[in-house]
Amino acid sequence: MNKRAAINTSRTRAEKAKAQAEYTEVNKRVKRSIRTNKRKYVEDLATTAEKAAREVL
Repeated sequence: MNKRAAINTSRTRAEKAKAQAEYTEVNKRVKRSIRTNKRKYVEDLATTAEKAAREVL
């Protein structure tokens, strides 16, 4: 079962709070990973553009 479903199907408040905390933590990691990957992609794109500009001149 995924983290989102665990929150929605929890039986007690404590269970729901625990599931919500786990979801929040995992979500933070995923977002951080996406930001890192995006930053690397943009840097690689800039490097490629710089190389292309140098080759043209």
